[in-house]
Amino acid sequence: WITPEKSMKTVVWSTTPLKGGTPFQAKLEQPKAKMDFYRDIGVVAVPDGTDVPIGQVKDLSQDMAADGTLKWDPPSGAWTVYRLGYTTTGKGCSPAPEEVKTLECDKLSPAASKFHFEQVLQPLKDHLGPLLGKSMRHLTLDSYEAGGLNWTEGFREEFKSRRGYDPLLWLPTLNKAAIGSPDLAARFAWDFKTTVSELFIQNNLRQGKDLMNAMGVRMYLEPYSGPF
Repeated sequence: WITPEKSMKTVVWSTTPLKGGTPFQAKLEQPKAKMDFYRDIGVVAVPDGTDVPIGQVKDLSQDMAADGTLKWDPPSGAWTVYRLGYTTTGKGCSPAPEEVKTLECDKLSPAASKFHFEQVLQPLKDHLGPLLGKSMRHLTLDSYEAGGLNWTEGFREEFKSRRGYDPLLWLPTLNKAAIGSPDLAARFAWDFKTTVSELFIQNNLRQGKDLMNAMGVRMYLEPYSGPF
């Protein structure tokens, strides 16, 4: 079974407005979670305004305690503090046998994707033996209908490695925060989607193909309607 930890994930956030100039201490609301699964990414403070320079956006992740309490002396002005995290998309497998109630695996995670493919391939090998790759020569991944996902464990490090900068301070733009300029925000959105696509292809589709080929089976793929 695919548990929330191994399932498709998405970025979520809560926002806390505050006025600068006086010390702030309060517990930040945890972003809304599905199926009681939530993990923090970080805390970011954005000054209110338009075209806010990225240098004015603050990473406050180290200032939040494990229980969500933030202590910060904000500069003067109006601020919005983002508590950023991720949760499961909650998307279940469909179509599936009526008695099967499980989640879609995390397509960006090499471990979760391998776990999923092995649950399909090993039983085929056990039951078909030498017929696998001969009488049964291919498996088809049909049209993608599992919806979007945009985070996984290690995503921030993968983004930094592939794109050359840290995505954390830009994540509030997912909530239309006016960071940088419209052009820079659009560039981040492109980099973000590109990273999701690359991880999906590398960790799910290509790994699935390699596992199938190792058993003498070809992978047929209908690669449309997905985040790739």
